[in-house]
Amino acid sequence: MLIYVMHRWFRSDTARAAAADRYADVHGNADLDSYNAYLKNLGTHDRDR
Repeated sequence: MLIYVMHRWFRSDTARAAAADRYADVHGNADLDSYNAYLKNLGTHDRDR
């Protein structure tokens, strides 16, 4: 029974992650975009010194 539950959990988690990835591909990911902008800003700031 434990193996069955673990298998169902894994499939559900994998499907949810795939759906989230597809959504992010179509609509973008605001958190990731803002983090990348932050890192770019840090890189620009370091070159100015």
